[in-house]
Amino acid sequence: MKDFNALTEQFEYNCKEHKIQLAIAADLVDECEQGGFKKDAYVLDGAFLDKELM
Repeated sequence: MKDFNALTEQFEYNCKEHKIQLAIAADLVDECEQGGFKKDAYVLDGAFLDKELM
């Protein structure tokens, strides 16, 4: 039961801290912009394009 409780706690933590791919992509774009990279120096897959990210 102790192992089950530990796994349950880890699962709940992972659910709480989970980021969707679009949020991770947005973070990476922000880092590129803060680092001074030109927009044509990095590429995003079309699957990551959405209104918020653009």
